[in-house]
Amino acid sequence: MNLTITQVSEKYNITPDTLRYFELGKFKIVGPFKDIENSGVILAQVENREEMEKIISEDVFYLNGADYELHEFDPKLIAKDIKLP
Repeated sequence: MNLTITQVSEKYNITPDTLRYFELGKFKIVGPFKDIENSGVILAQVENREEMEKIISEDVFYLNGADYELHEFDPKLIAKDIKLP
């Protein structure tokens, strides 16, 4: 998921909703782009696209007009040090 936001938490540089889903284990990697201001990437592991769409639909920035790009992918190579359930 690629998202553009206009306000972030100073402590984590992420939204509170993002932190909540990270702590729940749904978001695996979260961080801002270095070359695009007010934008970032979230690598999520959810049951299906509908679950991700529901998470997005509840996000405060989505409700205030943020743009999201949602892309699914099928990993073919995974490093040994990355643990999957």
